[in-house]
Amino acid sequence: METIAAREQERLAALERYAVLDTLPEAAFDRLTALAARLFGVPISLISLVGSQHTFFKACFGLDLRQTDRSLSFCTHALHSLDVLVVPDLAADARFALHPFVTGAPGLRFYAGAPLVTPDGHTLGTLCILDERPRAGFSDQERAALKDFAALVIDELELRLGRQEADRAAQVRETQARTLQDALSLSQLLRGIGDLTDLDLPPGDLLPHIVELTGAALDVDWGGLVVVRGDRATSRGAWHSPAGRDLAGQATRELRREEGGLLWRVAECDVPQFVSDYAREPGAHADLVAAGVRSAASVCLGREGEATYVMTLLRLHRERPWTTRDRQLVDAVSRAVRQSLSQSAARAALRESQERLRLALEAAPVILWTADAAGTFTLVEGRGLAALGANPAELVGRSVREVFAGDPAVLANLDRALAGESFTTQVAVGGRIFEAHYAPLHDAGGRPVGLVGTGYDVTAAVQAQREAVRAREQAEALLELAHLLDGQASAQDLAGAALAAVGRALGEGTLVLWQRAGDRMRPLATHGDLPLPTWDLPVGQVEATGVLQGRAVFLTAPGLSATFPGSGLRGAALLPVAVDIPERAWVLGVYRTGPFGEWSPFERSLLAAAARTLGAGVERQRHVQGLETAARTDILTGLGNRRAFEIDLGAELSRARRLGAAVAVLSVDLDGLKRLNDTLGHARGDALLREFARALRQCLREEDRVHRLGGDEYAVVLPSVGPNEAAIILERVRIAVDRTRAAGFGEVDASAGVACFPADTQDPAELVRLSDLRMYADKAGKRALQVC
Repeated sequence: METIAAREQERLAALERYAVLDTLPEAAFDRLTALAARLFGVPISLISLVGSQHTFFKACFGLDLRQTDRSLSFCTHALHSLDVLVVPDLAADARFALHPFVTGAPGLRFYAGAPLVTPDGHTLGTLCILDERPRAGFSDQERAALKDFAALVIDELELRLGRQEADRAAQVRETQARTLQDALSLSQLLRGIGDLTDLDLPPGDLLPHIVELTGAALDVDWGGLVVVRGDRATSRGAWHSPAGRDLAGQATRELRREEGGLLWRVAECDVPQFVSDYAREPGAHADLVAAGVRSAASVCLGREGEATYVMTLLRLHRERPWTTRDRQLVDAVSRAVRQSLSQSAARAALRESQERLRLALEAAPVILWTADAAGTFTLVEGRGLAALGANPAELVGRSVREVFAGDPAVLANLDRALAGESFTTQVAVGGRIFEAHYAPLHDAGGRPVGLVGTGYDVTAAVQAQREAVRAREQAEALLELAHLLDGQASAQDLAGAALAAVGRALGEGTLVLWQRAGDRMRPLATHGDLPLPTWDLPVGQVEATGVLQGRAVFLTAPGLSATFPGSGLRGAALLPVAVDIPERAWVLGVYRTGPFGEWSPFERSLLAAAARTLGAGVERQRHVQGLETAARTDILTGLGNRRAFEIDLGAELSRARRLGAAVAVLSVDLDGLKRLNDTLGHARGDALLREFARALRQCLREEDRVHRLGGDEYAVVLPSVGPNEAAIILERVRIAVDRTRAAGFGEVDASAGVACFPADTQDPAELVRLSDLRMYADKAGKRALQVC
C-alpha cells in the first residue's frame, strides 16, 4: 500500500516538474484571480501552490503576499480531497479559529478553495477565494464555477509546461543541427580534399580547387591562392560569392613585400592569421577596404621548391568574427594540404588519412594507436591522451611495455592482440577507464606486422553509472527506512530492521544503534559481525567526539587510536540520531576494519540521511507515546482518566483470570465539591480535587491504580484484593478524607463502594456497576444520619 509520505513525495515531484514555485508573477494567472474575485464578489483571490515547507502564491488578488509557512496555509487542508473546501466562517471553525490571518490582519472570515489537480491526479494547491465577512452558504453552482477556475489554472500550467518543454527541445534540436552541420561540413571538406590529393595533381592545379572547397564551406565572399616567390607574390581568385564577384580586380594582382600586411606574416611564420576588422589591420590595402572587405584570413598551405602557397579568404560587409569552427576548419585544411605536399606519394596518402582521423578524434575523448610486431608505438593520436597527461611526440617510438609497465591489464591485452586476437574490453589507465578495441595488422601476404588499437574514454559514463547505482541503493535504503518508520514495530525491532536496510546499501562494516543508559552507551541494535572489543562505551568517550552535541564524526585510522584505543578499527563513523534529550540520546555508529582509506561522499551522504530518517522515526515514536500518555491522563490531577481506567481494569482482569487471582474496583465520590465551588469558586474546587487525589494515592498501595473519571468521581483498580480486604480499603478512603480535611478542606467527605472479582461477578461492566451501587448506598446512609 502506498504510504502518505510516498504520495507526498510524488506530489512534490509533480509540482517540481512544472517549475513554477518562487517564480515571478505572470499575467495569465493574475487575470484568473482577478476574474474569480469579480465573479464571486470577494476582495481576495489566490492561486496557492503547496511546497514541502511553504505555500507559494503564484497569483494574488487583493492581498500583498507571495508565500507563507505551510503550517499557516488554509490550502493545506484541501490537498487530500478532490472537492471544494468551503469554510463559511473561519472564526467558528476549530481548525482555523486561532489562525493569525483570522485573529489579526487581514481579518479573514470566509474561505473556499478548489484543488488544483494535475492530469495524473496530483494536487498542487488550490485556487481559493477569501472574504473579510462570513458567508451563510456556497451553492453547488458556485462550487462548480470555482472548480472550473481551478481547471483553467491547471490548463495554463500545462500550457506553460508545454511551452518550456518545446523551448528546451527546440534548443536541443538547434544545437544538434549546428553540431551535425559543422561535422558534415568538415567531413565533406576533408573528403573533398582527400579526393583531390588522391589525383596526384601538381600544387598549382591542386590548391585552387582546395581554396574553392574551403571558401564554399566557410561561406566567405572571396577566396584566392597567393604564390610567394622571394619578395614578390601573385594572387589569383579561386572562389567568390555573388557579392564578391567585383573583388577580382582588387584582390587579383601582384604584391610586394615592402607593402607588408597579412600575407607576408603568414608566409614567414606559417601560423594562420585571422583579422575581424580588416580596416584597422596594419598594411591593409586601401582598395580592399574601399571595396568593403571587413574581415580576412590567411594560412600557409605548403611549399614546393622556392614557392610558398598561401590561401587568402575575405568577407564583405559582415560584423561576424571568425569563429572557433572557422579557425579549426582552416587549420585542418592547412595541415592536411601541407602534409600531402611534403611527403612522398606513398606516405602522403597515409598521412592525409591520419590527419583526417586526428581531426575526428579531436571531437571526442578517443585514442587511436598502432604498434609494430615488437610492440613499439608507430602512431598515437586523439584527444583522450590529454586525460592521461601524454602527447603523441612523447609516445611514438617507445615500447608499449615500457610506457605501461605498471599496468598489467594493458600488457596482457597487448600480448593477446600480437597473438592474432581481435577483442573489445574495458581497461583502467592513469585513473581513467577506456573502452578499448584491439585488432592485429597483417601485410599483403597475411603476415602479422603489428596491431591497431582504439580507446574511448568512458570514465564519466562509468562513474555516472556507479553513482546512479549507489543513488538507487541509497534511495531504496531510505525508502525502506521510511516504510519501517511508518509501521508499528517496537523500538528494538525498528532499530534492527533499520540498520539492516542501511547495511545493505553500505555494503560492508558493522552498524550499531547506541542508546544512552546512565553513564554508558549500550547497543539497542546491531547489524554485521565485526568483533569489537566491547559493546559498551563510556558516555564521556562519545561526548569527546561532539556527537552528543549534534556533530557527525567520520574517523580514519589516525583519529581512531585516541577514540577507540586497541580496537583494530580502520574506519568509524558516529552520527547523532536523537540527542535533544541527553539522558536518552541515540547515536548511529558504523565500524570497519581491514584496508580502508576515506569515507566516500556517497557513504557520508547515505549515513547522514539514514541518521536523519532514524531521528525522525525516534521523534515520531516519542511524540506518539506522549500523545498516548496525554490521552490517558487527567490534566487537573495527573491521575489516569476514564480511558486509562478501562485499559487498566481490562489488563488486570486478564491477569487475574490467567493466574486465578482477585481484583477489586473501588468507586469514590467526593462529597461537598459543588458547595465549595458555589461558595469559594471553581479554583478552590480544583484545589480540593487535586488534594484529595494526592491523599488517595498516599493512602493506597503503590500497585493500586487511581483514576479520576470526571467531576468528583474517582475509581481505583485494586490488584489481589478480595471481599476480606474491602473493609481495609474503605478505611484507607476515610484516612484520605481526614488528610484532605487537615489540608484546609474541613467540610469535605467521600462516599465509597467496593466490588470484587470473581467473588461478586466475573463481568467487568457489572463489577463497576456494583461498586457504584455500594458507593451510592454509602452516600445515602450518610444523608440519613444527617437527617436524624
